[in-house]
Amino acid sequence: MGGKRNSIKTTNVHPAYQNRTLILAGSIQWINFQIFINPAFFSHRPGMSIIIEEYTPDWPIAFDQLQAIYRSYLGSYVVGIEHVGSTSVEGLPAKPVLDIDLIIEDSHMLPPVITVLEELGYRHEGDLGIPGREAFRRTSAQTPLNGHPWPAHNLYVCLAGSLSLKNHLAFRNYLRSHPDKAKAYAELKRRLAAAHPHDIDAYVEGKTAFITGILKEMGFDAPSLDDITRQNKAMK
Repeated sequence: MGGKRNSIKTTNVHPAYQNRTLILAGSIQWINFQIFINPAFFSHRPGMSIIIEEYTPDWPIAFDQLQAIYRSYLGSYVVGIEHVGSTSVEGLPAKPVLDIDLIIEDSHMLPPVITVLEELGYRHEGDLGIPGREAFRRTSAQTPLNGHPWPAHNLYVCLAGSLSLKNHLAFRNYLRSHPDKAKAYAELKRRLAAAHPHDIDAYVEGKTAFITGILKEMGFDAPSLDDITRQNKAMK
């Protein structure tokens, strides 16, 4: 059970571009893409500038390759891998940090997933006050696998059916199908980044009412919305 330890080979080309051969389950697949190097390879730290960048197709491309790594190494430990957050919505400006949810069927799958992710260079940080969602921090710019820089990303392991996962997927799917609301969300984020350029807590809290308003429209009940509001404050 779980993922077979497969190998990855890289070629020496221009630093911004690399062809990679992914040897997955005995077959060879070529994935060509531009790696955008961001010095903020860890998730946002207190005091770091909040920068909202224009959407780039590099984001979903980078997710695709990271997803291939996770699938190769985690195998049946996970039942889904989702690109969430603003970088997953085409055309939406965002902080240039991918958000990725690895989905497990039940909590018994968490220990082996932690073991594999630690081998890939991630550090388990617990649920950080959000039940059903375990956070993992990169230990270097070369995480996962070590050997070349990867795009900045936040990695979470989410329990299937958890409120956190439902929240991520519902909000993403809504913005993907409502470009007017996505535009309004982008404008809100730019205003918050300008008003709180070094205060990620104020930035996150400033988005909460917008997010919960959409989730309420989608049918989330009052207790769930209260939990989501509390969880955003728990990030402080």
